[in-house]
Amino acid sequence: MFLFQKDANPDARLRMSDIQLVLLMLIGKVCIYTIQKFPLVQQIKMPLLNQLILCNFCLGTWVYFFLALVFRVALFKSVLYFPVVSELATGATISLVVHLFSIGWNEWFGTLVIGDK
Repeated sequence: MFLFQKDANPDARLRMSDIQLVLLMLIGKVCIYTIQKFPLVQQIKMPLLNQLILCNFCLGTWVYFFLALVFRVALFKSVLYFPVVSELATGATISLVVHLFSIGWNEWFGTLVIGDK
């Protein structure tokens, strides 16, 4: 593939970086969904911890922070870089973007049920 060659044009490398970021977002969203649906997580007795795990944005911040550390992704590396703080800011930013996208997706394509039977 030409995207992995050294002599590829800069635009192709930018597109590959965007694809990697989208893949990181998808992997994180699948991890968030899996953690929230895991049976042992649903049986947590501490209310604060249970609320933090069931909150998509809160759990997403920690999941994307961990993924940013593992895959060495820092969105703000060109502006200012501190080793762990930059990954935490990356995790919070990606979590916010994915959370807002999920809300919009659910609003646009979701089904609204009125009343219980």
